[in-house]
Amino acid sequence: MRGILKRISFFVVLGAAFWLAPGCGEEKTLPKPVPVMTALEPIEVSSGQTARIIGSAFPSSLIEDLSVLVGGVKAELLACEPHCITLRIPELKDGIARVVVRCEGRVLQGLSFTVVNGGGDNLLRPSTLLSACPVIKKIESDSTTRLSSGISDSRLRVRFTDDSVSDIYILHLDRRVSDASLKVALPGNIIPTLSWSGDVPMGWSKATLSSMAASIDGKNGNVVALVNGDFWNTGITIPKGPVHFRSNVVSGFWDNTESKPDQGVSFMGIRSSGEAFIGRKAVYAALADSFVELTGAGVVLVEDGKALSNSNLAKHPRNSVGVNSEGDIFFLLSDGRSELSAGLHYEQMAQMLLSLGCEDAVNLDGGGSAQILVRDPATGHFTIRNKPSDGQERAVINAWAITL
Repeated sequence: MRGILKRISFFVVLGAAFWLAPGCGEEKTLPKPVPVMTALEPIEVSSGQTARIIGSAFPSSLIEDLSVLVGGVKAELLACEPHCITLRIPELKDGIARVVVRCEGRVLQGLSFTVVNGGGDNLLRPSTLLSACPVIKKIESDSTTRLSSGISDSRLRVRFTDDSVSDIYILHLDRRVSDASLKVALPGNIIPTLSWSGDVPMGWSKATLSSMAASIDGKNGNVVALVNGDFWNTGITIPKGPVHFRSNVVSGFWDNTESKPDQGVSFMGIRSSGEAFIGRKAVYAALADSFVELTGAGVVLVEDGKALSNSNLAKHPRNSVGVNSEGDIFFLLSDGRSELSAGLHYEQMAQMLLSLGCEDAVNLDGGGSAQILVRDPATGHFTIRNKPSDGQERAVINAWAITL
């Protein structure tokens, strides 16, 4: 019995010693996580532009305890989430602007924006033009990067009036500011050697946008961006519309069939003056000699400043191109077929392009072919900007390249 009592006493004393030891038996107070800045989006901005600081442990409920200095000037804070601070870039001169975040008494710095105002080159914010678009309920985010003078690349997350959400990408070429060229891109940057089966031009090939960019870059100017172009007949691999390449009429053939009535019905061409022209198949023959670059296209979305109605409300990844009255060119592309991005139908595309100011616009090849490639202005590397629904790049029959 005495042995049992001794054992019990030993464990009671041991337990009390453990409980009373420093840091034991009491609730621990963990140190607050130190906020860390990990990235900036976009990396190149203009004064007045919205930008984001990506990081960790930012106090989302205490935005009043945050302050951000960009280039020594206090920035307007628009929102704060646990891993993201959204701010408006203050008025700054061109150059590198150091970012300093004061967060709950801690001072963080180490990342920098490149501020490029371009001497009056005002960066277009697509969200300002789309804010009154009748099919849009809310623009949830807008990240716009200046690729070069007069050329901007935007990614918007848009909630539509039917409560679907899609990631939208817009390339804007301001012809009043930029001296960039818009050219047709082909695999290998060469005119294909065609054979003819009756009046059908055979012998076309396909390539990824990355491959086309590599073959073009430095030969006829430096590539700024590429966007996929015309549809093609998947059975015999021929483009649905004509192709003009550096003033060569590679083919004037149209492949429009009852099974694919939305393809091979329109075109976009570039004249020797650099002017972009969008038209229907019916006017091609009379104007063909005036185009140095041209591909076919699909459904006409906007014509003479009016959005055209369309009964096809199926949503897919989509791509389109439009031209405004001043000659500016807009490529509008949407991701789709995923939980994150529903895609667009024709009416949504038409209304968005009209809100951007397009007088004429047509649908380009979509689905897994809907892809946009840009040259990162910071690294000079090419990257696919969107998320193709195939999960990887798809080889396409032609594309449109913006070059300088």
